[in-house]
Amino acid sequence: MKEYPWKTTFTDRAIYVSNFIPKNSSVLDIGGGLGELNNYLNNAEYNSIDIEKWNDFTIKADLNNKKEFPKIKEKRDFVICLGIIEYIKDASFFLYKMKEYSNTMIISYRRNTNGGMERKNNFDILEFKWLLEDVGWKVLFNKKIKTGDYIFFCSNKKNERY
Repeated sequence: MKEYPWKTTFTDRAIYVSNFIPKNSSVLDIGGGLGELNNYLNNAEYNSIDIEKWNDFTIKADLNNKKEFPKIKEKRDFVICLGIIEYIKDASFFLYKMKEYSNTMIISYRRNTNGGMERKNNFDILEFKWLLEDVGWKVLFNKKIKTGDYIFFCSNKKNERY
């Protein structure tokens, strides 16, 4: 049977990120799919936005269509973007819009090194960090995890420390 290393990537990212989200936080998971991140959160108020409406806590939206970005009533404690930015056509616009959802963003990024699926961008890690900063996110720190992804912890508040 052929091994697909990306299969565990979703779970590994979700588990890693969940360790940084305090109990009872409000979370908006962008590209959340079936809501796997929610399985690892500690009593969080959880919603997701995805291209498919997989369940009752998912808002359906095509985030490659600028007109489909949903409005939300109030900002969440965290906006989480795991394995989504690689497939977004206008990464700058997407990252800018995330500031409407939260003042704190945790986002993964992995540069495409093997062709693979239909990725829309292929920044190197430094270019991606510059892009985050260019649209107003302050990168508090980033960490490469075992999946090969970099996880960036960002704030759009002045003088924020993680």
